Amino acid sequence: MEVQIDKKTVGEIVAADYRAAGVFEKHGIDFCCGGQIPLRAACAEKGVDAEEVLQELGQVAQSAGDPSERYDQWELDFLADYIVNQHHAYTKSMIPRLKEFAATVADVHGDSHPETRTVARLWDELSGEFIMHMQKEELMLFPYIKRLVRSKADGDLPAKPRFGSAHELIQDMEADHESAGDHLAQIEALSEGFTPPQDACNTYQALYAYLAEFDASTKKHVHLENNILFPKAVQLETHMRKPDVETKTIDVRTIPPPQRHPLIFQTFDALEPEQSFLLLNDHDPKPLYYQFRFERENQFTWEYLEEGPAVWRVRIGRSLS
Repeated sequence: MEVQIDKKTVGEIVAADYRAAGVFEKHGIDFCCGGQIPLRAACAEKGVDAEEVLQELGQVAQSAGDPSERYDQWELDFLADYIVNQHHAYTKSMIPRLKEFAATVADVHGDSHPETRTVARLWDELSGEFIMHMQKEELMLFPYIKRLVRSKADGDLPAKPRFGSAHELIQDMEADHESAGDHLAQIEALSEGFTPPQDACNTYQALYAYLAEFDASTKKHVHLENNILFPKAVQLETHMRKPDVETKTIDVRTIPPPQRHPLIFQTFDALEPEQSFLLLNDHDPKPLYYQFRFERENQFTWEYLEEGPAVWRVRIGRSLS
């Protein structure tokens, strides 16, 4: 992980190295639905020492990791297939099993443990939402993301989808994620962290064990979509629908150094959401990137189009948020 990790959002940190999720889980910091919060702000919200979290993240970064978990480096079509084959398949298999277990436990233990009836009701609501959510992804959003990837490789532009744009549908998907997270948080609180009581029967114990497993899987599932697949899909769609010929270009090689950054930020501030401009330079403008991170955090997009050795081309855009 890079030195500027404390300037990143929680979601960005986990996107770069999923092992960091364990650190945030330990401290009760949401890295999926709430992953857009900067690290220090997330720590302050939970009353956690940010320096302690940074130290633990540093230890994780220094340990050997599994390169197969660098999900942020996967192609979007491959990542979408992975989510369907792994997380959607798991979710579909668990929904009826947990529904049966939750109903049984509520019937048998509802008088002595009334919270089990609420857990069963919440699970019914959650499972129904999940089924509709996965259908929209598998039938609408994910096929469109795959078309975007193919179109980029072929050099053409896909037809505009019936649902408007990836951004519009993704807003609905993220709202679904928020609702699912709220339901699971309520179940976790009612079950005291998925901990069965001393008088719990085998089915009761199995229910809470499965719910804990489902909660962990769902957090990873939502993280892969909210923090990696969705923003990259929106970025790809935006890039493909705004060709270079329509984009202003700033060639800083012809501009005196003291005037470069003021001109760049003046150009950026005049952009509408999803608009961008091209920056040309004779070296990697990484210092400018860090200035944007400091002065326009969560407001910009940064995409290398060419990286030397003679010319660097970067597309700088204004994000939707």
